[in-house]
Amino acid sequence: VRAQTEVDAIAIPPSVILDALALYPGITGSFMGRLREIVMQLQGSLPRPAQALKGMQIFASCDLPFLRAVASVSERKVFFAGDACREEGVMDDTLRVIEFGRCRVERRQGGAVKHCGWCDVGTVLGERRFFNMQSNWPDASFRIATPLALLLFIPRQSFNGVLENYPSEQQRFRLVKETNKTDGGNARREHDAASLSILQGCGPGFLQAIAGCIRTVTYKIGHTITVQGAVDSGSMYIIKGGSAEIYVNHRFVKEVHSGESFGELAILGFVKRRSAVVR
Repeated sequence: VRAQTEVDAIAIPPSVILDALALYPGITGSFMGRLREIVMQLQGSLPRPAQALKGMQIFASCDLPFLRAVASVSERKVFFAGDACREEGVMDDTLRVIEFGRCRVERRQGGAVKHCGWCDVGTVLGERRFFNMQSNWPDASFRIATPLALLLFIPRQSFNGVLENYPSEQQRFRLVKETNKTDGGNARREHDAASLSILQGCGPGFLQAIAGCIRTVTYKIGHTITVQGAVDSGSMYIIKGGSAEIYVNHRFVKEVHSGESFGELAILGFVKRRSAVVR
């Protein structure tokens, strides 16, 4: 959107709308039909369940054949604003992974419901109970705080059935239980920053500081990654796999491939607007 004359506009931050939706989820009823259409589109653009599991800290070191087997017994479920994907006080042995959307964490306290925090994409819910580990986290309800959300559900009984066929993975999860280290129910996998060639040579303190902020995103063929002239979050991108094309003023400039990066000037604050379209 480019201003043709002097424009005065009211800008509403998305966080304001999402926070209001979390408190008043009934408003989504007015556009439920459109939400259902969006769900159908999202189903085709999300990563495969095995890829989503690979991005979780607790599954990061697992072999892909095992993750594919786990994915085959999982179920992708759709929720809408206000729905509870996990209820406080309900005994449940199902592992949940947030693939799209956001959850509001609530806890009953003195007859009232207290807001305790948020869970975003990549969060694993209920893994300590899933692996029969003592939990240091108080029980809580997780309620959808965006117009819609998609979660991956993995029943423990089905998971155990798959695990029986993979002895090496049995040992891996035995160590997880013994070391008592999991996501804690609300954390995403930290990326191995030292594995990125552009960051090799950086000190361990710096790498540790930024590891928790690095995340993996997936783009389908034709999707736009950056828009020329846009003022966005200023992220830098490093291609892990595949290739993308760079255009400046609608003219093709070059291709970027695995291992290459773009957006360095933006992340360092030297430029405010994107200088090219990358798709």
